[in-house]
Amino acid sequence: LTGALREYRRWHPDRRLPVEARHPEVFLHHPALDGLGEEDGRTVEIPLDPHPMLGAFPYAYGEVLGIDIVDPRPEVRLVTADYDTLASKVAGIGRALLGEGGAVAIDTWAGWPRRRWPHERFQALVDFLNTRRGIRVIEVGKTVPDCTGEARPAGPGLAGTVLDLVDRLTVRETAAVLAQCSAYVGSDSGLAHLAAAVGTTAVVLYAVPWWSRAYPSTVPVFDRRPLRHAHVHGGSFAEHAWQEIDDWSVDGITVDQVKAATLHAIARGKGCR
Repeated sequence: LTGALREYRRWHPDRRLPVEARHPEVFLHHPALDGLGEEDGRTVEIPLDPHPMLGAFPYAYGEVLGIDIVDPRPEVRLVTADYDTLASKVAGIGRALLGEGGAVAIDTWAGWPRRRWPHERFQALVDFLNTRRGIRVIEVGKTVPDCTGEARPAGPGLAGTVLDLVDRLTVRETAAVLAQCSAYVGSDSGLAHLAAAVGTTAVVLYAVPWWSRAYPSTVPVFDRRPLRHAHVHGGSFAEHAWQEIDDWSVDGITVDQVKAATLHAIARGKGCR
């Protein structure tokens, strides 16, 4: 949505854009927003997820807003105070993020069970990265129930990380961490979008090749197994066009695939927005 607002303002620079969102803090310092205001005939109300495709495909907002979205990248504007708050809250964060090799942030959780890569494979990835000179791994994320109500399992997180930041940070603090990382690794989830919003290359695990969910800074990793039961529904985004797949999951993604993608993401570094 942050990217859609930026694009909308290009088309309609004179209109005020009040926004309702689950995490309004991501809009702080956003250049497309003037703040909230009364309905004056020139105000555009942008609904939050009026149909499933808006959360899934950045371009879908263009159809709802009646514009062509040329650049779908999300955008979170961080300021010095965000980094200062993070530094005061997390001891040693500077040492963890800066230095030769760079830091890699990993989130093992996903809101949809079928998007959840096995924990032991994430651990194998961490073990591999710890053999590479200078690379430091940080675990991020939230312990929130998934779409079925299942909670993130309690207990220790990934072994071998330099920092475990699960449940310790706000959205903006998490963004400040991701902005200083060389790469992010996780499922197709909110933190993948947040990494893109701060210009950090994200290795994103997809069950199916949904290219429309990826950004220029995304390094996508797909499950290579053939799909047995795929049904493509036609129509526009607003008519809920999507590929309904009965047996999709990320179980077929191998550790070697993600290792290679992560090294590629680190090599790409920043500036790949």
